[in-house]
Amino acid sequence: MVLGASKAQTLVALSGREREVAEKFAAGLTYREIGKALFIAPATVRTHLATIYGKLGVRTKIGLAAYFAGASGARPGGLSPHQSEKPRLAVMPVKGQFGKTRTDADALTRALTAELGRFSQIGIVAAATMFALAKRHLTVKEIGRTTGANYVLEVAVHSQDKAMHAFAHLVDAEEEVEVWSARYDLAQTSSHDELTGVISGNLFQVLMKHAAGPPALEEAIQHHKLYLKAFYHVERPTAKGMVVARRLCERLLAAEPEHALIRETLA
Repeated sequence: MVLGASKAQTLVALSGREREVAEKFAAGLTYREIGKALFIAPATVRTHLATIYGKLGVRTKIGLAAYFAGASGARPGGLSPHQSEKPRLAVMPVKGQFGKTRTDADALTRALTAELGRFSQIGIVAAATMFALAKRHLTVKEIGRTTGANYVLEVAVHSQDKAMHAFAHLVDAEEEVEVWSARYDLAQTSSHDELTGVISGNLFQVLMKHAAGPPALEEAIQHHKLYLKAFYHVERPTAKGMVVARRLCERLLAAEPEHALIRETLA
């Protein structure tokens, strides 16, 4: 493998064990597979990767693979031509009933896919592709390999009395483990825009932080909790509640200046 001079120099900063972990992860092995090969725990593999990402200045698994491909121009192993360094997300068709018919749930799926597509930092698999794949009953890992997605989003909606409950789950397609989940309690009359807005805003932040590494993910989860608190007060407006919501939003903006949904809330 031929590496550029600057990249080769940077790789010297990695310890022998870090180099082993990085090469195996870039080649497509999972945490468990790496741990088994090197006789270390999967959690230790993840800790090593957080350090490796920081030393090499990459943010994702794809970026790490591209780094090792180096100046040779070779495509990183296991990656298809359409994949880039930004994380790629597959949105599964919404389960349950949103509105009066199955068509309403399908429309929600398309609306959520379109909303997430606004974020240029992530790639989104087309809704039509996901509707077709849903009929094949593939596993999360199979969906990831078929679409090139790093993550799969599952959303289920349940109606009860005058309330609607939505559950969102973000799954690492390679590891087949859930990295984030959330529950949203909304009024039965809530629109597509309300639900897609709150899910996409939270999801984008968590997804980008997870792709960047473990320490950043913990920070994102805390921001997510603050956002939910702010959203609660905005949806049930009182004079005192709006003051609390504004303070929460200002705290979030201090940490995430580019958070579009928070800016809209403060407007």
